[in-house]
Amino acid sequence: MPSDIRTHKLTIVCAMLFVLVLGNPWQAAAQRSGFGAVTGAAMVDCQDNAELGVGIIRAGQDWRDLQSSPYQTIDWSYQDSVFDCFINQGIDIFWTLAYAPVAAGGDHDGHNLPDYGAWQNFVWQALTHYHPRYGNRITFGIWNEPDGTFLRGCPSYYNDKGQCWGAQLWAPAVAIRNQYAPGARLAGPEMGTYDSRFDSALGYFNAWAQPQDVITTHWYGFSPGLANWMNTVISKAGGRETWLTETGWTNTCHPQLQADAINHIATTFVQRSNPAWTKIFIYRSARLWDCSSLRLGDGTKTFAFNTYKSYIPGAPSGGGFTTMTPGQTLYPGQALYSPNGRFQFIYQTDGNLVLYDNGAAAWAINCWPECRNVGVPGRATMQTDGNFVVYDAYNSPVFHTWTFGHDGSYLTIGDDGSLAVRSPGGSILWQR
Repeated sequence: MPSDIRTHKLTIVCAMLFVLVLGNPWQAAAQRSGFGAVTGAAMVDCQDNAELGVGIIRAGQDWRDLQSSPYQTIDWSYQDSVFDCFINQGIDIFWTLAYAPVAAGGDHDGHNLPDYGAWQNFVWQALTHYHPRYGNRITFGIWNEPDGTFLRGCPSYYNDKGQCWGAQLWAPAVAIRNQYAPGARLAGPEMGTYDSRFDSALGYFNAWAQPQDVITTHWYGFSPGLANWMNTVISKAGGRETWLTETGWTNTCHPQLQADAINHIATTFVQRSNPAWTKIFIYRSARLWDCSSLRLGDGTKTFAFNTYKSYIPGAPSGGGFTTMTPGQTLYPGQALYSPNGRFQFIYQTDGNLVLYDNGAAAWAINCWPECRNVGVPGRATMQTDGNFVVYDAYNSPVFHTWTFGHDGSYLTIGDDGSLAVRSPGGSILWQR
């Protein structure tokens, strides 16, 4: 193997959590589906969360980004491709419907109470498009933190924002659901309080909710502690299934304190005594240069990434995909892994795409068929036309499998390290 292929020694610290669950009401903690994350709505977010191993994500485009004018027919094509990626990776979706365009009553940041009819039209389009597509693998949240600054402009005749949310957002959304998508699951009120605002919202929730609907709440170190917080919310909700849809570390940038906070949250969830609490969503797993994310803007994982991943049952030992479906992309630092974990096919930060066998380089694109410079790293994409292509940072192809013309093809890695582009029917079009 040529010496210019970089080899990497990866030190992986694996935290093993052994929990005795026989007969305990929190046995559901052993399910990957209970561990989620708040993330973005781009293809890279799908890949990053597959590597993290979560079973559900909170993601989706804002209303104002999907519909610039009321009653406009929405083009779902981009969000469909991202949501399809999540679903194909075994990750369910929690999508918060919120933030109106200005033309629908929203202000500059979308937080103003929207026009009633425009809101119903948006909910109708969202539910009738996605519920038939995914069934109960997608849940629709109704607005975000209406108890705070994310909901403004409520009429003065409401006693508080809980009433405003219930009458102006929850009730019309449920009415649309009941008529046009009766099996769809809705969630709310997405509040980080349980004072009179929560009580008011809960009154509307219970008056309109169907059995499949879930209570959602947020927690960021508030008093009382997390376990008491969730038990109080569930008690107020009458024991209905409850999700903690936003929690994490948003204070000063301190990697160890962030990891400690995630450890406390995950431990509390695993050891919970109330079976109605079924999911947590860590804020957040998107690539951002801030103090809250599990990844930095360049994709680097924080300490907290591995801390959270260690709690997720069935999370990939190496991380990432075993299959690239049409439209999926590897960015620098991302990889495919064989199902047995022996082989890693990684798009390196030097622009080279290398297959490793237990850490030893076995094949690379920069020496196939002859050694050459592959340039500044860009992306490696399984295109929808069937061709697997590696592009440099200037969008110039540096490698491809010559399999275009076979729409819907996909790339796989086997337990023996074999790489193959396969047609939709499974026939091998290219193999290494």
